[in-house]
Amino acid sequence: MPDDDKVTVSGKLVVERPKAYLVRTAVGEVWLPKSQVSRILRMPDDEVELDIPYWLAKAKGLED
Repeated sequence: MPDDDKVTVSGKLVVERPKAYLVRTAVGEVWLPKSQVSRILRMPDDEVELDIPYWLAKAKGLED
């Protein structure tokens, strides 16, 4: 997958800071910089879906 492709990450929003989101995913809690999130879908019970670049998902251990 090219590094500029987007990946959708699902999880629970734990903390939102001015510059980042802390999201609990299937692989654990990860900080995702807001500057790299191209879309966020907020659902009930603090569940979220975020679109981030593939390179970031790979760096955070969210993709192989």
